[in-house]
Amino acid sequence: MRKKKPEFVQLFKNVSPIFVIKNNNNRQRVVKERKLEELKAGGYRIKVEFSAPELDAYDLRTLVYLAANVNADKESLGIEESLDNMGLIEALRLRLQPAQKGKYSKAIILETNWSKILSQIGLKYHPDNIEKIKRSLKYLQMSIFTIKVKEEETGKTVLDLTSSLMMFQADSLPEDKRNNKVVIAFSPLFYLVAFGKTKFKSTVNIEVFQKLFEIDINMAIVYYALCDAVDFGKEREFTIEELEYMCYGNVVEDRRTKSKRKKFLLDSLKEIERLSNKSFIIKLDRKGKIKVKRIPDRKK
Repeated sequence: MRKKKPEFVQLFKNVSPIFVIKNNNNRQRVVKERKLEELKAGGYRIKVEFSAPELDAYDLRTLVYLAANVNADKESLGIEESLDNMGLIEALRLRLQPAQKGKYSKAIILETNWSKILSQIGLKYHPDNIEKIKRSLKYLQMSIFTIKVKEEETGKTVLDLTSSLMMFQADSLPEDKRNNKVVIAFSPLFYLVAFGKTKFKSTVNIEVFQKLFEIDINMAIVYYALCDAVDFGKEREFTIEELEYMCYGNVVEDRRTKSKRKKFLLDSLKEIERLSNKSFIIKLDRKGKIKVKRIPDRKK
C-alpha cells in the first residue's frame, strides 16, 4: 500500500532563528550563538540556545522533508535509548543532566536511502543533488542546541540538555548510490515533538512551503519564521525591523539594502497569504506595523 504524503510537519518551537536569508555572494558559514525567546509553562522557564553555522533555505528544506518522515510514519521509526549507546551519545554530542532515561534521552532513528530522500524533496537522482543534501546534513549536524528548564519560583535547574540537531551516516558502496543506506539519528527534540506531547512545536504546511520555495527559496524562510512565531488561533504584531531580524538575523542601516529587504519581505507576506488560502491573514497598518493572524488550515 502506497504511503500517503504528509501534508504538515512539526518542529520544536523557536528553532527558526537559526535559518537566515543569506547573501548569494557570501558562501561563508559563520558559526553563531543565539539565545532564543524564553518559553514559560506550568511554573517552569525554558531557555533555548543554539550554536550553529548560518543555515540557509536549502538546509531548511532538507530538515523539513526529513522531519516529515518522523511525523508521518511513526510506526516504522526506530527509537533508541541514547544513554545505553555510547556511540550515539558521542555522535549527537549529547549531554543530559540529570542523566535519567526517558523522553529527554530518546533518539529517533530513520533508515532511508538517497533515492528516497531526493524523491521526497522533488529532486532528480544525480550525484550533484546528493552532494547538496550531504552538505545540508553536515551543517545541520554541526548545529548544537541547549535547553535549560528551571522552576519559575525557585530558579532550580530541573533539566539541562545539549545535543546536535541530528547526525547522519551513509554507506559509501556500491558505486551506484541510489540504494545506499542512509541512517539519520534525530536529537531528543524530535522525539519530544513526535511522541512527548509537548505544546512547544510549530506546524508547517509542506505544500505551501514547497510552492514558496519554488517562487523564491528565501520566501520559505519567511514562511517558517511566521509559522514559528504565530500559533494557530493567535495574532501577533511585528515591525518591519523585527521581521527583518527574524529572517536575516540582523538589521541593516544601509538605506538601499533596507529598502530591498523591505520589498522582499512584503512580497513574501503577500505570497504567504495567497498560497495559505488565508490560513495567514496579514495586514499592514498606517503606522507600518504588520499584523499577522493564523487560523487552522488542516483539511477536515
